[in-house]
Amino acid sequence: MQSITNPKVFISYAWGTDEYQQKVLDFCTRLYSECGIEVLIDKWSMEAGNDTCDFMERCVKDPSVNYVIVLLDKNYANKADKRQGGVGAETQIISQEVYSNTVQSKFIPVVFERGPDEMIYKPTYLKSRLHFDLTKDNANAEFMRLVKHLFGEKTYPMPQTKGKKPDWVSQPEIIPAVISGPLFTIQNTSDYVLLRSEIKKALNLLKESVFAIEPTSEEEAKFQAEQQSYLDYLGTLRPYRDAFIKVLGNITHEDYFTDVVADFFEEYSQTQNDQRGADDYLSQARRALLHEMFIYTIALLWSTEEYSKIRNLITRTYFLGGKYRENKTVKLTDIVYAGGHTNLIENAKKGVDNKNYYSGLAQHWSEHVMAGYSLDQVTFADLLIYNLSVLEEPENTRYWFPMLYIYGLENPIFSRFAIRLKSVHQLKRLMGLFSDVSPAGINEKIQKMVKLSATDKYRYNSSFDKAPLIIDYVKADEISKLE
Repeated sequence: MQSITNPKVFISYAWGTDEYQQKVLDFCTRLYSECGIEVLIDKWSMEAGNDTCDFMERCVKDPSVNYVIVLLDKNYANKADKRQGGVGAETQIISQEVYSNTVQSKFIPVVFERGPDEMIYKPTYLKSRLHFDLTKDNANAEFMRLVKHLFGEKTYPMPQTKGKKPDWVSQPEIIPAVISGPLFTIQNTSDYVLLRSEIKKALNLLKESVFAIEPTSEEEAKFQAEQQSYLDYLGTLRPYRDAFIKVLGNITHEDYFTDVVADFFEEYSQTQNDQRGADDYLSQARRALLHEMFIYTIALLWSTEEYSKIRNLITRTYFLGGKYRENKTVKLTDIVYAGGHTNLIENAKKGVDNKNYYSGLAQHWSEHVMAGYSLDQVTFADLLIYNLSVLEEPENTRYWFPMLYIYGLENPIFSRFAIRLKSVHQLKRLMGLFSDVSPAGINEKIQKMVKLSATDKYRYNSSFDKAPLIIDYVKADEISKLE
């Protein structure tokens, strides 16, 4: 689409009631007076005795006329299809141009009046063409979209940069064979009891499969000598991440979801602690996998609007013990967070790419987003965990650190989420995400966030940019002030 400095349009319409004709003239006046568009319409351009058919044909075929705007109502559609009167003659001219000579984009249908049950009237020759609609509540926004189009400006411009092909495009979807049977049953059963049983079975098999993977000593030596081989090994664990989310996607609305998932995280972390130390290649890969699984779980719950389940998983108490430690209660960061135990992954990614990333693990995650999700969605989930951790956990707690935040400094999902907190209605929609949505309760939580922002806002040591907080987009005294 090319920019047009001085657009010129011809208006095709059907004479109707005096009120309708005035409506047409008001539309033309707005195009001309407000928007600087040259308008050709019979009432303005013709004198008594002029040949209307000649005027119409010249306007339609005139190369200096950029667009022909066809104002649609029942009267116009009927006359056009029956070839009656001036509209009928005009239709013969326009339809011939549409079907043969003129560039298709020159003719713009505009819905100007609707019929009963919101019916849109279009002549047969315009049935398949996209239109502008000036009859709805958003008529002003639609008028602006039309004017932008007349000036050759795109309403929805393409992004300036083109991304690279996702790695999952060229890779077949891989479901670990060990859970393919339970997953099939989960996706095809309507039996509530069987579903719950198969869910637990699938998650247990998935966990056991992850911990059954044991690289040989030769393979681990290769991880150290050839860092790419370690990154490749991390890639072999991604199907378990994807299978985990696929399994959970079948039960997001079930009451037992958070208990089943929390049990999985506890048991996975417990097994991790029982088996190996924190500084070997396999242990770090498993820790990173669990961390990533949790972020995707929150992304999944957000997409299905299961807000109370999000808060439950983030704020609940977990239990951890095992061979080498006493049983104790712990919080989220102790159970699934891998930060501080990923130096081997960090070194491998930075070494292979020869780049000093803020986080090699976060960069690795950003390059291998699960099919069906976007990096924005996953980054938002990470930011949401961080913000809810600050709002809902006691002060001086070790809050969740959002490792992906550097990819979300302008995250559109997070900014919309934060700004909408100005509305009482939106807060009610998010009921369950916060423990207290009363003005006093929200204000108390936000003040804790204000305090953190002033003293110890989270960021990478080498980064100037800090992890975004809700109050970066909405002031504390603006929350819940609008309807």
